[in-house]
Amino acid sequence: MVMRRFGFVLFSVVVLMTACSPARKSEFALAWDTYAARFYDQGRIIDTGNNNVSHSEGQGYGMLFAVAADDKARFDELWQWTATTLQRADKLFSWRYTPCPQQDRTCVDDPNNASDGDLLIAWALIKAADKWQEPVYRKSAMAILEAVRATMVVAKHPYVLLLPGENGFIYPNGDVQVNLSYWVFPALNAAADATGDETWDDLAVSGISLIQQSNNQWSLTPDWLRVTDDGISLDGVVNPEFGFNACRIPLQLGWQNIDKQVAKPFLDYWADPASPATKNLLTGAVAEYPLTPGMKAASAATAQLYDESVKGDNAAGVFTLNDELDYYSASLIMLSRLAIQEGNRHGS
Repeated sequence: MVMRRFGFVLFSVVVLMTACSPARKSEFALAWDTYAARFYDQGRIIDTGNNNVSHSEGQGYGMLFAVAADDKARFDELWQWTATTLQRADKLFSWRYTPCPQQDRTCVDDPNNASDGDLLIAWALIKAADKWQEPVYRKSAMAILEAVRATMVVAKHPYVLLLPGENGFIYPNGDVQVNLSYWVFPALNAAADATGDETWDDLAVSGISLIQQSNNQWSLTPDWLRVTDDGISLDGVVNPEFGFNACRIPLQLGWQNIDKQVAKPFLDYWADPASPATKNLLTGAVAEYPLTPGMKAASAATAQLYDESVKGDNAAGVFTLNDELDYYSASLIMLSRLAIQEGNRHGS
């Protein structure tokens, strides 16, 4: 009887210890911890490659990563800092905060918004509302999406366009300058699902059409594009390169499982391991340096999303974070990890 009782007690202790032990973290959550150790500070993501500023893009990325890692504590800190410091009265977000002694919203030195940051933040809030059953997150997301729809979406026949920011992107003659990497296709899909508004689907269709036209005209899509009454142009744009902005486009296409033919020009360009990091689509000039670590991750992830027989070479460190990475490369690596995780889940 004593032995039987001892055995029961031992079994009970083992069960209790197992139940109380913390759940093993996912690989993504471990990567998020590594990323946060480098770039997260009391609710803000620090862009180490640009004078340690913070911006709406980085806050949106950080919030997405925190949700995917099931890190509600950091998510809440990120959202609180973002809402308190960057959010404007119209619910959109000032795009840049440069550290200053006051450490508050007076450090915002450019109040113009960036629509990709607005969309990323809203998307992260939708994900958080679903994961943690917090309706207040969804309410905040809906207010942001309504503000984007009301002020950032413009019609220019036959397109529905997303302004990059509220100010500075409509030419005097009515032409519009866009950044097609701001069309975060899975975020647009989430917005359509959340609101039931066809505007988001119309935006996605226009974005895909402009990417296809750009690829047909220049073999790749530029970071910045001018949309005119007669078509598309690179005249007077911020940057006519396929570079640090546009490298996100194929990843976002694959993430949403958009037809492979749309992404094929990017896959073809990246098929050469020695591909230059940037290419000027006006002059043909290329960078004298290869793809950055973040670009390599985006390339590998895009290939994996479109062809399951092609696997990202993580053994070579493509998806591995290290102390030498700046904010942007590290963020592209984290985005690539997340796209593979979510894209595969959706059958890409």
